This record gives sequence, structure tokens and C-alpha cells, in this order.
Amino acid sequence: MEEVKNLLNEMQCRGVKADTVTYNILISAWCEKKEPKKAARLIDEMLDKGLKPSHLTYNILLNGYCMEGNLRAALNLRKQMEKEGRWANVVTYNVLIQGYCRKGKLEDANGLLNEMLEKGLIPNRTTYEIIKEEMMEKGFLPDIEGHLYHASQ
Repeated sequence: MEEVKNLLNEMQCRGVKADTVTYNILISAWCEKKEPKKAARLIDEMLDKGLKPSHLTYNILLNGYCMEGNLRAALNLRKQMEKEGRWANVVTYNVLIQGYCRKGKLEDANGLLNEMLEKGLIPNRTTYEIIKEEMMEKGFLPDIEGHLYHASQ
């Protein structure tokens, strides 16, 4: 965390203001180092500075939590997003669905898939790859409660 603070301080000294893109890069770096809690502190710092985290910002951290296997933190972050008016998008759901699949919680992943479809979000190629690779190839056939029929019309 000290290196990040040093970088931000150096940027400030040179007259360069950190923006959402800067923070996204730093948050991603912490998540890649398997340190999503440190990445979360950067979101708090963004908010303190009046910067609004984007969907990408939140999705990066959600993925960090899911890669760590901390699904509770991921769901709490989604709630925080929604309190701030950032509703889950297809990427958000893809990250969560894949996180649940990797933890072997296929029924919960299926529930998230249905929730996504109920909200009118259209699955993308990544969604279908997750369904194929993380569910079907493991012998789990998702029950999409009639949504496939409606999505094809």
C-alpha cells in the first residue's frame, strides 16, 4: 500500500490528478496480487476525494473477491454498488456467476443467472462460455425457468 501512496503523492506533486482510470489500474493491481481488501481501501479513498467509482471499478474488485473465494465480500460490494445507484450489469453478473461456479455453488450461480435474466439483462458471449465451461461441462444443466424461450424472441 505504501508504494501506491507514493505513486499517488508523486503524481500530485507533478500536478497530475488521479482519476477513475488511475484508480482502476491500481485496484486491478492489488486484486492481481490477491489483495482485494487493499483494493477496497482505494475505493474508499476515491469516494473521499469526490471520485465516483465506475461499473468497471466495482467489477474489478468483485472479480478480486471472487478469485479469492470471498463470495460474501463480493455480494456486500454489490449491495454497496446498488446503494450508490450502480446497478449490476451483465459483466457484474458474469463475475459473480463464475465466482460461485468456481466455489462449486452451481445452484447459487444458477440463481444469479435467473436474477440477471429477470432484470432484462441480455447474456453475452462470456455468459454463455461460463454456462458451458463452468456448469454444463461439470454435469450441471442450468434451469433458466423459461428465459431461453423469451430471449430468443
